[in-house]
Amino acid sequence: VVADLKASGMKWEDIQNPNVMATAIQSYSTNPNSLPQVAIAANAMGADNVTTADVQIVQDMQDADPRWDARSIDYGAVYTSQCIVEAHMADPQAYGQPYLTKDYVDKVRLDPRFRPRAVPRRGANGQVGYAEKTPVPSDVILNHLQDQMRRFGGGGGDRY
Repeated sequence: VVADLKASGMKWEDIQNPNVMATAIQSYSTNPNSLPQVAIAANAMGADNVTTADVQIVQDMQDADPRWDARSIDYGAVYTSQCIVEAHMADPQAYGQPYLTKDYVDKVRLDPRFRPRAVPRRGANGQVGYAEKTPVPSDVILNHLQDQMRRFGGGGGDRY
C-alpha cells in the first residue's frame, strides 16, 4: 500500500499520516485500484481530513469525466460534488443518479445561489454573521438533466 501511494504521487509526510493510512487500507480492501484516488482525495481534502467517502467521490468524478485529474480536483470540487450527490439522493425519482462531469460540478460551483457551507460575513457594525448554507439549486440540476437528454437523444421532440 505504501509503495502504491508513493507511486501515485503522494508525499511521504502524507503517507505517514495515520488517517491517510487508515483511509488507504480501507479503500484498498474494497478496491485495490483505488490508491491513486486516495492520493488525489488526500491532496484535495488534506491528509488529516480525508475519508473513504471522499475517495469514492473522487472515483465517481473520474469515472464520469476524464478531465478530472490531480490538478483539477480540489477541495471545492470534492465538496461541491458531495453536495450534488446529496441533492440527487434526496429526490432520486426526479433527479436519478448523479453524473459528476467537470462541466456539471463547475456549473453548480459557480452558481451564486449555491453556498455549500455557512459563509462568515462582517456587518457594518463589525459583527460577524453567517450566511446560511444553501442546497444545490434545483433548476441547475434540472437544466443539467435536460442538457444530457438533448445531448444523448432522450429529449424527444420532432427529430424525424
